[in-house]
Amino acid sequence: MKVKVCGMRDPDNIRQLAALPVDLVGLIFHEPSPRHAGGLAAGLLPPSPPAVGVFVDAPLEVVLERVGRHALHAVQLHGDEPPAYREALRRRGIKVIKALHVATAADLRATAPAEESSDYLLFDAATPGSGKKFDWGLLRAYAGRLPFFLGGGVGPGDAAALCRLRHPLLHAVDVNSRFETAPGLKNIQAIEQFIITLNA
Repeated sequence: MKVKVCGMRDPDNIRQLAALPVDLVGLIFHEPSPRHAGGLAAGLLPPSPPAVGVFVDAPLEVVLERVGRHALHAVQLHGDEPPAYREALRRRGIKVIKALHVATAADLRATAPAEESSDYLLFDAATPGSGKKFDWGLLRAYAGRLPFFLGGGVGPGDAAALCRLRHPLLHAVDVNSRFETAPGLKNIQAIEQFIITLNA
């Protein structure tokens, strides 16, 4: 299972993370977030792991500017961006991860509009940024075609439960606030142990 660590913004912390077998690093470009990475200068990201930019209803030109500045591999969209917006990104070779908030099984049966012009889905808690999980048993209701990231409150003690999930389209786990010492600063040792347990 791939691991994406989101909410990074400190260059030294990012370099420490890059020494681990992490598959993706997430940078949040949404100003209200306490993990806003808007002040990160160009050229500070290591070439690996690939970076994902997180946006909420940002103008397309803003997204493209951030993609160019930070050589983003993909964008993760949490707003009401329409299919045409997502397709404009994909035409430029940018992978699109469309986030959906999950509260009930009905949310996972109604993913078809989000799947249009997206490469991946991300299933998040109903209240994003809350550090709370949704009921992972609801994943059985997802019968879409796109692989998905599982986010929303994943913490250091969840590796064993994640290993027991058997959904064929589970692509990656997305971790964030539950691994922090402060907003935007990750506990590298906790992430390392989580990955070891996840891959055991």
